[in-house]
Amino acid sequence: SVEERCVFRESAVHPASTQLKREAWISSSVYGFSRPIQEFGLARFKSNQVKAMNGLEYALSNLHGETPQQLLRDTVKDASGKAKEAAFAATEKAKTLASAATVPQKPQQYV
Repeated sequence: SVEERCVFRESAVHPASTQLKREAWISSSVYGFSRPIQEFGLARFKSNQVKAMNGLEYALSNLHGETPQQLLRDTVKDASGKAKEAAFAATEKAKTLASAATVPQKPQQYV
């Protein structure tokens, strides 16, 4: 499950600006795979935030008749790259755990 919280506040440094603080909690109760699922979910959530930030930036810029700031877009692209790397690492870890869990065991013989 994913829980997200967004807090909008007036900037103390720039009173005409708004600061956005976004937090997310991702949890999984799948036995044996909860950590890789959480890592994958977090990476996926981060990569989806790129689209969300672009949409928010677009809507706000249209509302105020301005062009979007390039600096924010560059910051989001950097976060997206890191999220994709984390998602790949989580996927590989999940594959490793899945293959280790499916190793057939020899039947035990009792004498």
